[in-house]
Amino acid sequence: MDISAGFYAMFSFTFYFKPTSKTSKEVLTDFNNITSGGNVTEGQIVNFVDADFRGEGLELEALALTKFNPDPAFLNNVSDPLLNAWSKTVHGYWTQLIRGTNSSTLCTGGSCESSLIPLNHTFVVPGANYVVCPLVFIVPKLIL
Repeated sequence: MDISAGFYAMFSFTFYFKPTSKTSKEVLTDFNNITSGGNVTEGQIVNFVDADFRGEGLELEALALTKFNPDPAFLNNVSDPLLNAWSKTVHGYWTQLIRGTNSSTLCTGGSCESSLIPLNHTFVVPGANYVVCPLVFIVPKLIL
């Protein structure tokens, strides 16, 4: 198998976030089928990924932040008008960062595999397009 380092780097991080669309045995069989002949083309890898994996991040869904106060009292302590406006804008981003587990997309019954550990509560992600597993945010949630 002759895959350049750049090509491998392009795909290696992506696989972690993609649940399979088949059983792990089927995915491994499909991968062995494309690699058994020696050199693997980019097209073969793209086709393999498209056929054997689902989209990343589908297991998470944006949720509404209940009881959100858009104008908390602590922002009144920011006396500079420019900084106050900026602080209110940044504070408003909290409403875009709340996620929950979309149970309708979870792998069940052995028909697919996923690295996601489903959570039974909401959590905060560090960016609106974040798809990485949210485990690092469990501890702060429990402390709060």
